[in-house]
Amino acid sequence: SILAHFESVFLQDNLITGLDDELCDKARGGLIKQFGCDSILCPPNTFNAIGRQDSESNPCHICPSAQYYGSTSCGGAAVTEGTEITAVVQEGVEIRPSDANEEKQALAKLYLTCGGEYWTENEHWMDSNISFCKWKGVECRFGAETVTGLQLGSNNIQGTPGFISIFQLLPNLSTLNLSRNPLAGFNFNGIENSASLSELDLDATGISSIVGIGLSPSLTHISLRNNRISGFPQEIFQMKTLKTLLMSNNQLDGRIPTTFDLLPNLQTLILSSNSLSGVLDGIDFPSSLRILDLSQNLLSNSIPVTFLRGIPTSASLDIDLSGNFLSGNVPGELSRFSQMDLYLQDNRITSIDSELCSKEDWNGNDVRKYGCSGILCPIGHFANGGRQSTNTPCARCISAEYYGTSTCEGESSVTRTNMYLWPSLAFVFVLQILI
Repeated sequence: SILAHFESVFLQDNLITGLDDELCDKARGGLIKQFGCDSILCPPNTFNAIGRQDSESNPCHICPSAQYYGSTSCGGAAVTEGTEITAVVQEGVEIRPSDANEEKQALAKLYLTCGGEYWTENEHWMDSNISFCKWKGVECRFGAETVTGLQLGSNNIQGTPGFISIFQLLPNLSTLNLSRNPLAGFNFNGIENSASLSELDLDATGISSIVGIGLSPSLTHISLRNNRISGFPQEIFQMKTLKTLLMSNNQLDGRIPTTFDLLPNLQTLILSSNSLSGVLDGIDFPSSLRILDLSQNLLSNSIPVTFLRGIPTSASLDIDLSGNFLSGNVPGELSRFSQMDLYLQDNRITSIDSELCSKEDWNGNDVRKYGCSGILCPIGHFANGGRQSTNTPCARCISAEYYGTSTCEGESSVTRTNMYLWPSLAFVFVLQILI
């Protein structure tokens, strides 16, 4: 073949049905020696993003709908019984074989069962002349007619959506956003079949139960803020892939769980503004944790010396325990962390270990500037945020019984303003006398 005399030939996305054996002679060296004909064009029934194999990490993946050599996409691929594939990859992102007709049917069912005609935004939905990838709120993979996201927040979706067909028939669905819709509940039946679903946003939907969510095989980010979920859903601890859990402003109550270390990939845990009680002693967090917000709960007793054990000392942490009933001393053992933003205001803390007051990289360098006051204002003082910062000094406050007071009860705003203005007013008064 004359093409064998050329070092590089680019033929992807044509209607090629065969390759001359001479082209694939491994004696030619280079990529052909490593990968044979695949380095020129992926064969029929396979594909990858560039239509050929150029490395070990970019092989040709099975795709039943790819009829020709050199396919760079696998749109509308259907999986038949016995097909030896569970997923394919395009541009470094996992792509699972799908059936475009089934995906369209699943979306249509969602529209019809959830009052789609009353949605705030339903542009193009159910229009048979327009690809479902252009229906309002539907996101598809570039170059393939397969759904990757449903962005349906603030859309007046009502009732208790059942997503069993969505979970089963949208194999590449990775993001589902139904936040700020007046739902009566959410049915998680079938979520075990949604192997690509990684992000779920049900903020401000009014749901009170997440029974079934623990069967998800792939969720990494869950947002359930501003709902009516009570207790603490134990199913959460089944979700080994979970990285982010946001459950602030619910009705979580009872003793705070102690086994967050069962979530080995958890990085962000936000449980603020609930009614969780108990103590911090004995709570185990995974070594991956970096952001923890337990503020505005009912936690009590002192901060234990073992708090945050198991987390690497090199980690940069953001820890918020403000607005609880924590008491006693802030332990010096926390000094093992070199970088931390620590929020402790409005508790019942009576002392700070002096070892913490030299942590120069804590609280945005405020500890470097203001010492202990950069962690908490001392007794008899207050500041917005409970600590001193560049624009917020710790001012005198007789009613401040504990470290970290953020408001000064019994003193009018005028009195507080005068405290800040007094040095300037005194200077003006003296200047007038001298004049």
